[in-house]
Amino acid sequence: MDMDVEMVTIDMDQMTAHALRHLLHGAGEHWADGAALSRPTHVDVERLGTVLRAVNSALGGNLPASRLGAPEPAILTPGLPDHEYNLARALADVGTWLTSTGQRHRGLFAFDGAVALYRQLAADDPAVYDPYLAGALTTLGRHMFMTEFVNEALSSLEQALEIHRRLAADNPAVYEPYLAQSLCNLGIALAEVLRRDEALTPVEEAVEIYRRLAADDPAAHEPGLAHALTNLCDRLSGVHREQEALTALDEAVTIYRRLATDNPVYEGHLFRFLDSLSNRLSGLGRHDEAHAAGEESKAIKDRLAARSSARETTSP
Repeated sequence: MDMDVEMVTIDMDQMTAHALRHLLHGAGEHWADGAALSRPTHVDVERLGTVLRAVNSALGGNLPASRLGAPEPAILTPGLPDHEYNLARALADVGTWLTSTGQRHRGLFAFDGAVALYRQLAADDPAVYDPYLAGALTTLGRHMFMTEFVNEALSSLEQALEIHRRLAADNPAVYEPYLAQSLCNLGIALAEVLRRDEALTPVEEAVEIYRRLAADDPAAHEPGLAHALTNLCDRLSGVHREQEALTALDEAVTIYRRLATDNPVYEGHLFRFLDSLSNRLSGLGRHDEAHAAGEESKAIKDRLAARSSARETTSP
């Protein structure tokens, strides 16, 4: 790899260049033997190198002499030797890398290619590949929203939900958390396109699922319940049910407060939602309670800032 101040050039063999031209043809990009991209981080450069080798291998190409003896990328799952699966994983990683460098529209074509491959695999062996297809559809849906392909995004998320619902019916112990998250994703998406009444229903179902799961295993599922409750708060507020929205948010804050006691990683969530709680209480005229929540939020914010400052001071 040759790097200068502004650009990074990634050298690749003919087979890999051909693979990338094929994978990203819909973006209208014409890849040559090497591709000049806006300079990513060092970690991203290394990661892309791994992905390029995986794509090359998946399409049956040989590594060039300069890379003979280089370690093979560890992205294959034992028991899933299919070249199509390997290529789908590589496509998803290429999409993630392109998105991380601000090339969202190009990334979409890679994500869409991954979905197409998983769809083929799931048609032949749904028991193995349906979970991968659902995950790829979810990823595609999220990135479709980022690039304002709203109808396509909703279609992808609805398909993912349908698969997760089927998986959860067959194996609730494993897939009910995925179903709940899929329901939350759809609720958020529907709210984004102002279908607020419809958005409430899937989020209410997600809260019911997480509440049941958390009753049996709070350590595993209370974070998911808290997240779903904050989502429910927003959806209730969207249909002007402010008191119910406040109740959902207050429950979420109670859970985050408990989680933060055992694990400080949750203090950031607690600070943010305490601040939101303060604003909602104030809007309802409950000023004393709003002040108390605001003061608690400020104390946590100050504590987080002090920790961050201490880390910067002690770092080399």
